[in-house]
Amino acid sequence: MVRGSFPSRAFMRLERIHIPAQIPNGKPPLLFVHGAFSGAWIWEPWMQTLSARGWDCHAFSFRGHGNSEVPPHPNRVRVRDYVEDLRTVLAEFKIPPILVGHSLGGLVIQRHLMERDAPAVVLVCPVGPKGTWYATFDFLRRHPLDFIKGLIHLDLYQSVNTPEKTHHRFYAGRESAEWVAAGHSLIEGESFAAYLGDMLFPRIHPRQNPQPPMLVVCGELDQSVAPRTVRFTAQFQQAELLMLPNQGHIPMMVADRDTIASQVNDWLSRQSVPIVNSIPPVSPPSP
Repeated sequence: MVRGSFPSRAFMRLERIHIPAQIPNGKPPLLFVHGAFSGAWIWEPWMQTLSARGWDCHAFSFRGHGNSEVPPHPNRVRVRDYVEDLRTVLAEFKIPPILVGHSLGGLVIQRHLMERDAPAVVLVCPVGPKGTWYATFDFLRRHPLDFIKGLIHLDLYQSVNTPEKTHHRFYAGRESAEWVAAGHSLIEGESFAAYLGDMLFPRIHPRQNPQPPMLVVCGELDQSVAPRTVRFTAQFQQAELLMLPNQGHIPMMVADRDTIASQVNDWLSRQSVPIVNSIPPVSPPSP
């Protein structure tokens, strides 16, 4: 495993993790894009599994996440800033990578694809065109005082600031208390502006160009992005849908993670994705 960083267009250092393929399979590399409250670290279990199956695996942390540099006003960062981070990282690749995004990272990839292309895409429990209204109302119903406190202080961390909340939102109540406590200790904050301005109102428009091969992965018990909205995202993006029985929002951090990563590997291996040196921009989306 190789850890490092490089400057973004905003002149901030972005954390990067690289796990080379053990035996290269001759296909494009994978670039993993994390979601809210996390960093590149959340992908390491899947990266280990997929590198053993021949994939050259890369991940990075958005500005203000993981070990990336923190911007002057992290609570004002928008999804467009995360898209800029993604494109900064993509510019470092000689061979355009397959994009794998989780939750908010899935939204970032979809916004990126409105103007650019990719060899193939995997969206894991993604925020899609319908946004995160389900999780918002669920949090309001379960923790009304914390919801109000979060609004007053513009603090999104209120929604995940205890192991119990993490257990419900991310693990669907399935994993052991010890497992959840370990995961909760890694949880980070998230920009309130990205939530209020982009996750509730994603503004994803249809592409005029054909979609790249795409898989949407949905946890049957997801309490952060409702399964019905993930299914809608798969239909909207004309993607294949992989339903994960009895799984929540972060299938990369559960006991069955290697099995789930193998299912993603099976889909990736079936795709006829050539190695190319560059991908031209696509036509702008219709208004």
